[in-house]
Amino acid sequence: MKRILGSLVLLFVFSGIGQAQTAHSATFTWTPPPIIGVNYHVWRAPCTVAIAAGVCPPASEGPFVSIGGTFISGTTPAPTAFVDTTVVAATNYSYYVTAFCPAGGTCPSNYVVNSDSIPSSHIGAAIPADAPIPVPAPTNLTVIVK
Repeated sequence: MKRILGSLVLLFVFSGIGQAQTAHSATFTWTPPPIIGVNYHVWRAPCTVAIAAGVCPPASEGPFVSIGGTFISGTTPAPTAFVDTTVVAATNYSYYVTAFCPAGGTCPSNYVVNSDSIPSSHIGAAIPADAPIPVPAPTNLTVIVK
């Protein structure tokens, strides 16, 4: 049986720079392996240092957990994008993606079923801090003139 060894590439995008209490997200896209019926898992770990050159140093990555995936049934390719809407402001993360052929799916029969591929390259995401909320101005200013 063959294992899926397709090359996955990630692109990091985030929204909400410079707004107070912004809903942040990280959007990823990748190039799929050439297999109809493949599905994906997206994995995330905390990164304890600053992201450098788009990655978190491996020694600074926390434990990875699957945070979701893109899934398909039928013969069309699965979506090759994922939006992580659970990120927290002022936090760094490391991500990777794996591919797998689901049981009962449409992958060719010579591929391992329900077994993740080797991980894609890792990519770091530095989620921006929320903008500070300005102190409200005093109100109801009055003057007494004598």
